Amino acid sequence: MSKILLVSNEVNEVNEGETLQTHLEREGYKIILAGNGEMVLNPTWQEEPDLIILDLPPEKDSLTVCRTLRQNSKTRQVPVIMLSTLGEEMNRVMGLEAGADDYITKPFSYRELLARVKAGLRRGRLEAAGRAFSGSEPEEPERLTYGPLIIDRRSHMITVNGVKQEFTPKEFKILCTLVSRPGKIFSRRMLLEHIWGNNYEVNNRAVDMHVQHIRRKLSHQLPDLPQLIETVHGIGYRVKDNV
Repeated sequence: MSKILLVSNEVNEVNEGETLQTHLEREGYKIILAGNGEMVLNPTWQEEPDLIILDLPPEKDSLTVCRTLRQNSKTRQVPVIMLSTLGEEMNRVMGLEAGADDYITKPFSYRELLARVKAGLRRGRLEAAGRAFSGSEPEEPERLTYGPLIIDRRSHMITVNGVKQEFTPKEFKILCTLVSRPGKIFSRRMLLEHIWGNNYEVNNRAVDMHVQHIRRKLSHQLPDLPQLIETVHGIGYRVKDNV
């Protein structure tokens, strides 16, 4: 049974008379409740959840808790979903850059939240399996496979259905970054810092242009393949959690 830590200082009603906790428990998850971030950040806290849902108005509290969770060796790798009433682009970007794996704006559909919870748990299990196998932090695999797409990091080669495709170094790195974490949202700023570095004078438009070029090149082999890179409106990009 997967354990979900729900950090919230309010009652989350997703349907009349039913809370988020009761819905998730009905799906078979064990819910651990924490009324505030201080409980979770206390050194004596012993719970080890498989996924964390943060809902701490004012939203700055969720950002603070999320950053601290990412600095703690016990929770650094645990998937985090942030809930918020703030839906502006900057708010979503700040949440992701604080370390959240997903950001959901209220009001939300419970079915959507459940799908994202399942996706987060699935990614968490895959990453945990990689760490257990290697005995440490997982090294980046030399080869990534995503449906008909194969990325070979060592030879810097990408093939689609066995046919080699040419990509520039930055296009290659963007595609590697997205495919290595299916379902994870990468903000444009995150991609800029990862691909170009913090000091490179370039704006978000550069990321958009490179993604457009990647999609166009992928479409040469399979018309539907460019859709594997989804645009998350107002935030950035991700590849579908399954293909």
